[in-house]
Amino acid sequence: MQLLETGFFHADPHPGNMLRTNDGKLCVLDFGLMSELEDYQKFGMIGSITHLVKKDYYKVAEDFDYLGFLPDDRPDLEEYVPTFKAIFDQALKGGGAKGINFNELSADLANVTF
Repeated sequence: MQLLETGFFHADPHPGNMLRTNDGKLCVLDFGLMSELEDYQKFGMIGSITHLVKKDYYKVAEDFDYLGFLPDDRPDLEEYVPTFKAIFDQALKGGGAKGINFNELSADLANVTF
């Protein structure tokens, strides 16, 4: 709700930083890691989540470009697809961080970076 609905969110939501009041409202105790998204960013994130779930990695590349995550002098978006597939297929398998090969992930990210 914070991130995708209101756009004002806490990036480190744990009981030391926020709590729920007796009347059910959210009380933020530490504003150190707060940020705000513009509407285009919220919609771009929703789109990228949808495209990730559908494993449509070309659309994910379009979403990332729209959100400004990719450099202006980037290669053709199609060139990102194999790397995104390798990275996100591994992450979408589930099992948390223990299921991710960080050496492969690092190499794949280096391909996108360069």
